[in-house]
Amino acid sequence: NYRTNIYGSLLTSPANLQIVINPEFEEDDYNVDVLSVSTPEQTAAAVAQGGTVKVAAPIDMIDLTASTPVKPLTLQIAAPVGQIKLGTTEAAPQHTTIVVAKDVAFPEFVMPGRNGAIRNITVKGDVTSSQKLNGFVTNNKGVKNVENLTFENVPFEGLGVNLSYSANPQIVTGVTIKNCVFTDLTAPMFTVSGNQYAGETMGDITITGNTVSFASNAASNANGVNMWYLNTGSVTVADNTITGAPYHGVQIASCSIPVTVTGNTIVDVHHDGIKLDSNTKTVTCTGNSVQAYENGIRVKNFPASNTVTVTGNTVDMTKTIPFNNGEPWGILVIGNNSVSVIDLTVSGNRKVGTNDHWFELS
Repeated sequence: NYRTNIYGSLLTSPANLQIVINPEFEEDDYNVDVLSVSTPEQTAAAVAQGGTVKVAAPIDMIDLTASTPVKPLTLQIAAPVGQIKLGTTEAAPQHTTIVVAKDVAFPEFVMPGRNGAIRNITVKGDVTSSQKLNGFVTNNKGVKNVENLTFENVPFEGLGVNLSYSANPQIVTGVTIKNCVFTDLTAPMFTVSGNQYAGETMGDITITGNTVSFASNAASNANGVNMWYLNTGSVTVADNTITGAPYHGVQIASCSIPVTVTGNTIVDVHHDGIKLDSNTKTVTCTGNSVQAYENGIRVKNFPASNTVTVTGNTVDMTKTIPFNNGEPWGILVIGNNSVSVIDLTVSGNRKVGTNDHWFELS
């Protein structure tokens, strides 16, 4: 317990305070030994043992493929590390947490290559850091498995997280991105898409609490969040703020798992704010605030057996620009064939602006 915070009324005169440490904190789980390393040899030996390892001097590379820690590893990056090489041959390796200190440069993550695997990795940072991570990209690099990958409080710049089209078939599951900041993006903050090959497993994705903005030279087809062909678990996009996406704010399409998009603030998006097309399981879109140039919220091409809920959203239509086929709409819901048997709830949504195309169900 390295510090004590005292909460309560403002102290306006001297007082004596008695601080009692709960005996529970004397247990071994709360006593963490930190091993400080400053050479490649020391680092390699410490990584193999696991535990908490602090990098105290600049190192060119840390190779996490060279050995598997015998217990969970926390790697504290307190000095610049040029590269961290990722990859494992184990189905369930010990978890590795990489913590990059404030104002320390992020390492370049070197991917394991053709048919390689990334498993049980967490990357943490400080969103107020002057140093940024320029993306985490497995796209077109042959990585077959990405399983249990988390980014927390990481400041990204330029590129986001792209886990698409890396191998056939591909396995991408258990991905969480939370409380990160993405600035000056030229591509989506998060992309994952399958190829629909036999044996492909994609899903269990959580994107929550992130702040996203785009560069003026971003690709014209860049979505804020972009997911296709997910088939396991569920997907949740919640409580994010996405500003200035050149294409759609959130696009989730052709997924055969439950989809939830809730509590997001999506501003100044050049096409649809939220686009949820051709998803075949439960679709929930609630409590979002959307400002888009085209449709605010579009839920389209879902089967008659689906449960679709679109409630409590606010759609700002003051910037909408008319285009072909009668759009844009504030909320556009179009099912496949007979929508009369759909478990559909659309209620409590609010429109800002005077555009007459507010809601259509067809």
